[in-house]
Amino acid sequence: MQKRRQFHRVWRGLWYMVGLVVLAFGITMNTKTGLGISPIVSVAYAVSQVGGWNFGDMTFGLYAIFVAVQLVLHGRSDLPAEEKKKRLGLDVLQMPFSLLFTRAMNVFLLVLPDVSQSPASIRALALLSAIAATGIGAAMSLDMHLVPNPGDGIVQTLSDTLRKPLGLVKNGFDAGNIALALVLALWRQCWG
Repeated sequence: MQKRRQFHRVWRGLWYMVGLVVLAFGITMNTKTGLGISPIVSVAYAVSQVGGWNFGDMTFGLYAIFVAVQLVLHGRSDLPAEEKKKRLGLDVLQMPFSLLFTRAMNVFLLVLPDVSQSPASIRALALLSAIAATGIGAAMSLDMHLVPNPGDGIVQTLSDTLRKPLGLVKNGFDAGNIALALVLALWRQCWG
């Protein structure tokens, strides 16, 4: 029985890691099409484009901000001590997740071709592949119920703190990220 549980834990961990790599592939491939970006990383992408910095590194910085906000909100919450300790621990574990995830993004940034100037049919096929990989990777990692990625973690924490439905908070958070990314892009166009 103990061996079976240990095997199950190892399997979940491996499945989680594969999911992260597939998710990193999907998000990175999305940027290579020139047809859009996931709302949760749109700010990191805009900052990378405005400043000429690495997209993976900017995503790591954004995720660090998300984790810091979660730590503050969970630290100030009125949760029972044991639950607070558990949530703070999961918050801290998001940083190694972020490092692994953004390093995988950097590898994909180097090896994936830029298809943004390719014919529309190739761009559309690449975009469909990116969307599929993003969905599959997110499902693989979320299904393991291990450490949430910082984008999901911040939305869940805000939903819990504000006592608002998760879907509503997710939509508002995505809209806020898109708005900030647009402001950054317009700033670059006008004053950059």
